[in-house]
Amino acid sequence: MAELGSRDEYWADLVMEWKASGLSQKEFCRQRGISDRALNNWLYKSPYRERVARILAARSQETPHAETHRFLPVAVLGEDRATDAPKASKAPAIEVVLRSGPRIAVTAGFDAETLRRVVEALEVRSC
Repeated sequence: MAELGSRDEYWADLVMEWKASGLSQKEFCRQRGISDRALNNWLYKSPYRERVARILAARSQETPHAETHRFLPVAVLGEDRATDAPKASKAPAIEVVLRSGPRIAVTAGFDAETLRRVVEALEVRSC
């Protein structure tokens, strides 16, 4: 018999892989040959969601510097600087759009650590 917790680890791995894949939940499951209903349970239903969240939180504490770097799409707003100059001072310097939907706008001089914490909190909430 598998060791206790290995099923939770398996599903936590799948949740991470799905989030990183950029695929829809249905397409990810089809490609993996798993039930999209089962993945949905581990993403959104208690107690499964809490178990996955605990595993992912524990992993992030164990390896805080083992981040995966990816290229993400970037949209440039207002290419004509002469006409957009007055707007640029009021507009956010960076806008981060999470796959789960929330948008975070930060201005020049933002605190990177605070932004990291906000993104982590939003990602855990979306599990």
